[in-house]
Amino acid sequence: MKIALIGFGALGRYIQTLLLDLPSAGEKAFLYFDDTLHAQGHPAARPFGDYAAPAHADHDFYVCLGYKHLETKRGILSRLFDLGRRVPHYVHPTAYVHPSVAIGQGSFVYPGCSIDQNTRIGNGVWIANGDVVAHDCEIGDCCWFGASVTLSGKVSVGADTFIGSGSTVANDVRVGASVIVGLASAITRDIADGASVIGNPMRVLDRKLRLV
Repeated sequence: MKIALIGFGALGRYIQTLLLDLPSAGEKAFLYFDDTLHAQGHPAARPFGDYAAPAHADHDFYVCLGYKHLETKRGILSRLFDLGRRVPHYVHPTAYVHPSVAIGQGSFVYPGCSIDQNTRIGNGVWIANGDVVAHDCEIGDCCWFGASVTLSGKVSVGADTFIGSGSTVANDVRVGASVIVGLASAITRDIADGASVIGNPMRVLDRKLRLV
């Protein structure tokens, strides 16, 4: 199995660990698109921007960029899709995913998650350890959920949205695109596109939250 990791910082190293545990009929060979690793002379590293080269078309691609780079990640995924590259999703064996759930390409479901029936998850979504997604939810492309996030039933989340660890979204709430939800927030009403919110009770901020 030939695996290409785009980005090999702390997240990329963690993703490699998870992928090494996947059952496979043969040995896993990794290729890294990472400027730092390439500058260090790693034999399996290539410059970050070389992921689209035809020579690598036989690899499975995983985009290992963190929550500060959601728009960049969306662009990379779009390029990979246009090229017809394989971009698998990943679900950890300890996660529960109802058979009716649809998961897009390049999405990751971490250990201990629970995703209930009739939920739709877009491309490039990151669902971290212990997250709970209830029934009939819709999650847009390239969202990022921190650990222990809970979406109640029939929640809609727009693309490129970040929801901080420990946050809860109430039933039937729409969270817009490019929203930032701060840590441990209780989301009880709809949030407009591009807004930043935090707290319990939630408050909408007049400035954009800085992701650190």
